[in-house]
Amino acid sequence: MSEVKRRIRYRFTGIVQGVGFRPHIYRVATKHRLGGFVCNTPEGVTLEVEGPAGRLVKFHAELVKSFPTASDVESFLSNSAHSSEASITRRIRSALNISLIVFLKASMMNGGRL
Repeated sequence: MSEVKRRIRYRFTGIVQGVGFRPHIYRVATKHRLGGFVCNTPEGVTLEVEGPAGRLVKFHAELVKSFPTASDVESFLSNSAHSSEASITRRIRSALNISLIVFLKASMMNGGRL
């Protein structure tokens, strides 16, 4: 029996842009085989991460203990978000030159589409 998927949204404020924060989140999320996305916003950084509840607990514990040394997280909030089926890992760059890192779990690899 597979564990139920959950999706959590985080919002980080403080010195979280230009300090390797998003790549760090990407590394921790992929280590725990989770999907989702992380992006800069005017307020800081937004993260949505999805996967089995047990992996999300481990991800959260590691993430909050290992913020990049150049960052200074003033606050972060987390809450449940709607779950979605994900596909392929990729990096997207928007027309506004805002980098968005998408690390979607490959659940539809056999010819699936986003």
